[in-house]
Amino acid sequence: MKTNNQRLNNKKSRYTMLEYIRTNSYWYLIPILLFNLIFAPKLTEVGYLTKQVDIGYMGTAELVLRIAIFALPLIICVDYENPKLYKYLSVFVIGTLVYFISWLLIIYCPGLAFTRTWWIQLAPAYLPVIWLIALALMGKRSTWFIPVSIIFVTVHTISTYLKLRG
Repeated sequence: MKTNNQRLNNKKSRYTMLEYIRTNSYWYLIPILLFNLIFAPKLTEVGYLTKQVDIGYMGTAELVLRIAIFALPLIICVDYENPKLYKYLSVFVIGTLVYFISWLLIIYCPGLAFTRTWWIQLAPAYLPVIWLIALALMGKRSTWFIPVSIIFVTVHTISTYLKLRG
């Protein structure tokens, strides 16, 4: 038979887990992951990054950092008490939309001179820095995620540049 203390701890544990699920920042990554899943094949259809280029350790570093970037938000909880939350959320949404647009320009307007510039070709690699930093600022005590994001975006952008240069 459980004591009152055990029942209270069990209820607190369930509440804590539900609160963790409700406030987890990973929810904000789901639209980005779905977009990438749906549109990544279309990038290769238009010839974006189809060259097989050996970038050595850069590829391994990029993979490890990519895993970290998409796994670490599982331990970041959004601070719904933060008075600046809506400002950061706005930056996250705008950054995400600009990121999506950069992909769509490359996919649906590959013949335009504008979309063949380095700035547009590299945009899907460097634009995540906007929504990644916004995600870090939305979280509780998660500013440590900012340098990780910057390092990932730097490596990802250099890797993309090397692949585009072929």
